[in-house]
Amino acid sequence: MQYYKTLIVLVLLSQASVTLAVVKAAINIRDLEGQFFGKKIYYLRQNLLPKEAMDPMRERDFKLGQSDLLSFVGDKTVWLRFTLYNPYDTPKEIYLKTPSSFGTMTSIYREGRRFSNLAHNRRNQERVIEIQIPPRSTQTYFVRNFSPHAHTIAWKFWLSERRLLEEKFYQSSVLQGIFTIGSMTVLFNVMLLIAFRKLDQIYYIAHVGFFLFFTVVAAGLSGDAVVNYLGSLSLIVSSLLLTLFLIEFLDLKRYRSGELWLARGILAFYSCLALLYPADDVLALTIFALGSPLAMILSLFISAAQIMKERANSYMIGIGFLALCIGASLQVGRFTDFAMFEGVSTWIYWYAYGVANVFLLLALGRKLAAMERARRYKHMALGDQFEQLNQSQEQLARVFYPHQVAAMQSGQALVNTMPTEIGRGYVISLQLKPLGDTDDIRDSLRRYLQRCGSLCQEEYDKESLQARAFRWRELGSRLICTVGFPFSTPMGRTPADSAVQLAEEFIEILQQEFHELLHDRVTCRIGVAGGTIEGSFSQTHPVVYDLSGPALDQADRYQKIGDHRDLGQDIQGHGIILQNSVYEAIDSALQSRYLEINLQDLGIQVRDDRDAKSLYVRSYGAPSTLSLGA
Repeated sequence: MQYYKTLIVLVLLSQASVTLAVVKAAINIRDLEGQFFGKKIYYLRQNLLPKEAMDPMRERDFKLGQSDLLSFVGDKTVWLRFTLYNPYDTPKEIYLKTPSSFGTMTSIYREGRRFSNLAHNRRNQERVIEIQIPPRSTQTYFVRNFSPHAHTIAWKFWLSERRLLEEKFYQSSVLQGIFTIGSMTVLFNVMLLIAFRKLDQIYYIAHVGFFLFFTVVAAGLSGDAVVNYLGSLSLIVSSLLLTLFLIEFLDLKRYRSGELWLARGILAFYSCLALLYPADDVLALTIFALGSPLAMILSLFISAAQIMKERANSYMIGIGFLALCIGASLQVGRFTDFAMFEGVSTWIYWYAYGVANVFLLLALGRKLAAMERARRYKHMALGDQFEQLNQSQEQLARVFYPHQVAAMQSGQALVNTMPTEIGRGYVISLQLKPLGDTDDIRDSLRRYLQRCGSLCQEEYDKESLQARAFRWRELGSRLICTVGFPFSTPMGRTPADSAVQLAEEFIEILQQEFHELLHDRVTCRIGVAGGTIEGSFSQTHPVVYDLSGPALDQADRYQKIGDHRDLGQDIQGHGIILQNSVYEAIDSALQSRYLEINLQDLGIQVRDDRDAKSLYVRSYGAPSTLSLGA
């Protein structure tokens, strides 16, 4: 296993408590098989030539290693010296495994000659060499180690190739377990993210991803220099993302307690290290080694505080961080001089991380399950309300236009669903005048006005707000609608032509579809005028959309002019009366259907339209049975 820079972090934590013991002794290959033997290695940090380093006078300058793993920072050459002793009566071959950091140049010398050059490359990633030792003899080796970065000497040897393969198989099994758990964790959270879309799931997925990347580097699975350089940075980023997950999962922003500021302090610590790492990775790792255990303990304290406040699922988070704290402590102890930690696995931190991962997943799953239960109960409780809402939607569709209903469903206010500015358009004012008793034709009159209202709705488009007309009022035997505002006129027509054609269709419907029911029972007079129209919503409740403006008043006046006694001969039966400005705006083919009447000759003036000298009428003939004055 390549412990890479992570081991620097762990060793730095224990350096202060380790005492220096300089004992010159050979390494008995029978006693230390499969173990780190850093305490049997002498080292010297000087840039020396091989002859200078192997000079017997330099022997006293070498220092004995203080721990099983030797960590070095900076870019100085490190000379190592160790002696192997074969206590057996037969020659022994040992398999020396010498993993080290990327960019490391390692040369091994025996009896003054270079034994092997171990430049780091992908093809020699395991860095295993065979050494043969004669029976009952010792061999001394000098190793020249140079790396431009911080690195760790984590060497082991085995007496047989079979045992070496067993070690590789064990390491492979552990890594397969780690990556299986990590991959399943990511896959599980991705599925949950698709379903629930919670931010804490994103943080946790990213945290696991960076930790797996760090494991690849720590286990020596990558030979790429850039990848290895980013390995320690990924551990820092992984710790930062785990803190973000803690904040989001426990919803610390919502409560804004002291724990939130404590968590933000941890975030600031990791963020500064991530920014410092590209400039000085050694300093960043040193600070991380000193501060990360404290940050982990503070995270455990935050979880414990939430447990005391009985926040949901906080105890699961607490157990997870407790496992991480215990794992980190045992990992540190494993590489110290304390005998009580000698039996602890070198993978203890990854085992602890696996346990912590289980509890963190349980906490996340319980939280999402609680959310799903709350949502289900809410849906059950709102079942009747949904039914009522559907009924309300049907009623809204009877009161408002489809675009208004859609806008209000999307959260817009009612007052923003119709134009409220001043526009220009044409107004059609229709009045049915009964010729006698209307009790027996009341329903027919209502159906006729409904038919005219439906005609206004033709070609309605909720996206472009177009329609043949906007039905403003329908009161008793009267209908008022506008053309051109607030709904625009469909493409290919002018508002004036559309208004006059619609008025003519109102008469045609009366004559054709309602001929048998209303023939000789009513007369229909329609006034058409143009001008400004303003849309607005009422300021008091209930809020309704209303129109105002000169065009509305003028249309009503021109409709009533049809009843003037001096026009009795010109307008008989049903009739349409056009304002002069309307007549001038319509197509010549339509103009040919209308008769001009000079208002000045008749001495008639239209209020608020003193410039009107003429009006234009179209008469559909007098009823055959009842007269207008009946």
